[in-house]
Amino acid sequence: MRVLSENHRAKISKGGKEAGARKAENRLPQLEQILASLEASGTKITFSEVALQLGVARNTLNNHKKYRELVENAIENQKKGIIYNESKSKSEIFNDEVNSLRARLKQLLQENQTLKQQNKVLAAAAAQLPQKQRTIERLEQQLTALQSQITTDKREGSTLSEYHSFRETQSNLLPQGENTHPSNLPVKVEEALRETRVTISKSLRQLIQQTFREKGESVVLDAIAAFVQYRSGEGIVINNPGGALRQAIKELWKPNVPETVNISAQEEFEEWYAEAIAQGFCSDIPMNYLPVINQELHIRPASSPHLIPWREAKQQMSNQV
Repeated sequence: MRVLSENHRAKISKGGKEAGARKAENRLPQLEQILASLEASGTKITFSEVALQLGVARNTLNNHKKYRELVENAIENQKKGIIYNESKSKSEIFNDEVNSLRARLKQLLQENQTLKQQNKVLAAAAAQLPQKQRTIERLEQQLTALQSQITTDKREGSTLSEYHSFRETQSNLLPQGENTHPSNLPVKVEEALRETRVTISKSLRQLIQQTFREKGESVVLDAIAAFVQYRSGEGIVINNPGGALRQAIKELWKPNVPETVNISAQEEFEEWYAEAIAQGFCSDIPMNYLPVINQELHIRPASSPHLIPWREAKQQMSNQV
């Protein structure tokens, strides 16, 4: 058996290492091609996959410094979305990453500037919210007032449809003339009724027309004026203005004209009226607002909603004493 010298064994070992290094160096282009192919195909790069395609053990990749660096760089670049390029060095790849980050930073700064401008616009709009809220509240109040006015007008004034219905159903009325309203009432009477702001029902209008035909225009106007005079008295509250106007038309009220009451009766009334107010028998209404019906002043006792002649009221008060 041949025994090798120490020198000889060292030479053989050195030659084997050099041959292994050359073989590993020769695999570098193949390794780079495999990495590029995996990157281009989108296949996940791992040491196991690269070792399988290169035809070496995984430990070979781990133990060879150049192999390990190439595979680790490829894995890292794939995670960052950087396409592997065998022609680029590490410094070039690093510069590409820096440029990419700078471009992204520039984009973020632009987006931040846009957001700042939008924030200013929103802040200005928010500052106007209290004023807009006050405007909305004011408009809502105006709308409520208008709705209330419309409701009042509908309640107090006859509608157009009622007016046309009234014209179609009326008969036996006086012929129309230049001083006659289309409803066959004098224009002055219609104006006086409109100024009362009382809802004129069909039956009340028929009563007014009948009184106009039988008694004349002046009698109707006096009754309306007396109703207005009575309603405007201090402390007077009429729950049913239509009914009160009907009573004035039916009883032919006349507005209070002090001259129509003789002096002695006037003095007697004033003395009694002051006493009646003091005792709480009737409301304290100025005398010029009391209606005159059939040449006699009428008052309304505190215990009754109806008007009665003042002498009758005086008798009632005497009976209570």
